[in-house]
Amino acid sequence: MRNVGVKLPKTNLCSVGRLKIYECVTTKKRRTLIPAEEILQNIRGMGYVTITPKVVEPSYYKLHDGTILGVLANLNSVVPDPNNPQGYGVNVSNLVNTFVPKEKRRPEAFERNARITEQDIIDPDVDFEVLRENFSVYELSNNMIISVKTVVGQIKKTKFYTREGEPIYNVNTNLIHKIKPDIGRA
Repeated sequence: MRNVGVKLPKTNLCSVGRLKIYECVTTKKRRTLIPAEEILQNIRGMGYVTITPKVVEPSYYKLHDGTILGVLANLNSVVPDPNNPQGYGVNVSNLVNTFVPKEKRRPEAFERNARITEQDIIDPDVDFEVLRENFSVYELSNNMIISVKTVVGQIKKTKFYTREGEPIYNVNTNLIHKIKPDIGRA
């Protein structure tokens, strides 16, 4: 099939020293990508402590129907906070994954744009067994180490399913974190 009268834009990728330069397709202007260390210095200049992952591990829980729930605390940012007892404000997003036995999946039950309400909860307190609760460990730019993990408190099963047929759960969690000096870098 031929595109008659349609001219596709070209992009060029090249390298100049440590900077990568590329041509923007839409504007045809050249832009430079800023080196990561420069970005991190800028973030530290804003008062944040930058983060380098050392060990990133989820916690795992087994539900009564054989489903395994994986929960990972994703550390977004750390900022010094004199009002916090540990001296830092910690911003975390929880990533929750389910691994459902094949026979329990129901892709035909998927509903597009479903909004979960309390009436959609079919099991308000799903029993589970702790398989592993792991700390993820990060080096901080101020020679400290932070360890974080998410601990599941309650799991609610909804009547909804993902496109892949996995049941959708509402998971209540608590963040556990500890901060200590990095003796090896101090």
